[in-house]
Amino acid sequence: MDIFNALVSNDLYLKIMSFALLGISMLLFIKDRFRYDAVALFLMVMIIVLGILPYEEAFANFGHPVIIIVGSMFIMSQALVKSGIIDLIVSRISFLHHRPILSLACLVILVALISGFVNNIGALAMVMPIALHLAQKNKISISFYLLPIAFASHLGGYLTLIGTPRNIIISDFRLQATGTPYEMFDFLPVGGLIAIGGIIFLILYSWSFFSKRKDIATNEVESRTYFTEASIGPKSKIIGLTVKKFHARTKGLVLIKNIFRDKQAIPLIDDVVLYTDDILSLTGTEESLTMFVEKFDLQLTGLRALERYVTSADDYISIEVAVPTYAKIIGKNWNEIKLQDRFGTNFIGLYRHNFQPKKLLAETKINNSDIMLLQGRTESVMSTINTFSLLPIANDAIRLGRTRAVLATLAIVVSAITLATLQLVPLSIIFLVSVILLVGFNLVSLRAAYESIDWPVLVLLAGMITLGDALIASGTAEMVSQSILSMSHILNPVAVLIVMLVITMLISDYINTTAAAVIMAPIAILVATNLGVSVDPFLIAVAIGASSAYQSPVGHESNAFVMQKGGYQFSDFVKIGLPLEILIIAISIPVILIVWPL
Repeated sequence: MDIFNALVSNDLYLKIMSFALLGISMLLFIKDRFRYDAVALFLMVMIIVLGILPYEEAFANFGHPVIIIVGSMFIMSQALVKSGIIDLIVSRISFLHHRPILSLACLVILVALISGFVNNIGALAMVMPIALHLAQKNKISISFYLLPIAFASHLGGYLTLIGTPRNIIISDFRLQATGTPYEMFDFLPVGGLIAIGGIIFLILYSWSFFSKRKDIATNEVESRTYFTEASIGPKSKIIGLTVKKFHARTKGLVLIKNIFRDKQAIPLIDDVVLYTDDILSLTGTEESLTMFVEKFDLQLTGLRALERYVTSADDYISIEVAVPTYAKIIGKNWNEIKLQDRFGTNFIGLYRHNFQPKKLLAETKINNSDIMLLQGRTESVMSTINTFSLLPIANDAIRLGRTRAVLATLAIVVSAITLATLQLVPLSIIFLVSVILLVGFNLVSLRAAYESIDWPVLVLLAGMITLGDALIASGTAEMVSQSILSMSHILNPVAVLIVMLVITMLISDYINTTAAAVIMAPIAILVATNLGVSVDPFLIAVAIGASSAYQSPVGHESNAFVMQKGGYQFSDFVKIGLPLEILIIAISIPVILIVWPL
């Protein structure tokens, strides 16, 4: 035991073991034979067993601020989807449907611009649900969109002082060294050209790399033509329109198949005028019905069983269910079902081949092979499904009948991102409080919040943060810094500048972006002082390198955020990230030397 303790206390031993674990982790991630969260747990255990870190420090990273930030962003993204804000946005971007390369370009540019002034992962969370929608509409793998927009959130960080916390750190070091911090747009001349080059690269390279990928399903919703019923309220925007003008307004995407006035069907002709309290039997895709029911301020007549006193543990869902041959509802209509069997469950839509409605939806007998749209509290809907032996269709994209909470959700999310940008409060606290508010106001249910979190990604982050701590605690990071200082005596300043940028990128990729800035900024000042040149080109190089975590899913929260949902392997980050980092080096070095001369 004494020999072992003596060995553990040896600095060389700690460095060798840390380097060995880093190499093993990279090999395991690239080979992809084991789940990445299992690899992360293995690394944490080995760090403890080898004595590099005590177990209290190793496992403490499950509560690291980055874990809280990423977990919170999963929930906030889910809240944005459920609020309906994404529906409002996508209804206005129809020009991007079926134009994958154009939609990718728009999203990449949008994320980059937003992240220049907003927290990087906040910008990504705002745009990612739109990317999911476009992937479905374009019938293309979601992997085509997610990694490019995640990387675009890094590119925006180069643009301004507040684009990323790393820039603030670098500015503080400049203040200590020269007495003057960087101003808001001092990063723009170099960062702007890098962002432009990076955006062009992401659009072209991702198109060739991901556009043909078929391994990741986009969960596309089949475009079934549903029948639903909606009444015309006193404030509806279609009062006084004729049937012909209604169809012109909907561009034929939603059609009136019957009009019930005082519960009686009236002749359906083009010149019939629509009045308050008319009940319309409408047909269209679920997406079209959702859009125009909300646009014209119509009320779905099937929404009659809304329950009161819904708690934060409850969640309203809209779900498709198939009617099999053994279903107990066949031959019955909705009004014939006992109240206790359907309490809290609303029947809002029906799909049936070649169906022409003759009666109100609630009076239509259900047939074998029908597909019904049910809406209500999750527990009530599932109880009704089980009672009548129906088959739920795995689908989380049905929006018809869902209650929107756009303003409340948007107020919380925008406030969180604004506070994050101002850096008045730690990011983890801001996002955690935002999640508590979203759940507390029932804008996202507690169940949906837990289900939205990608737990393997959080385990991966905790494991890799622990590995980064091990590299620092073992003195490996310090050894790297001393090596750079020694190079300054044998290389010219431009070569040292390139080395500084490359090493900062590597630290950012595999340890931590903030750690890269904190470790490398003082080294940059020392190197510049030893060379007798300005500190600015070296600090700007560190700022760029610290925000260039493209080669691994653990280098930045945005990378981890999209890894599981995009179905990416570790090698995907290297294949896209390595050439992107080479491009950034090629652009940044000459521009730095022009804008910030030695």
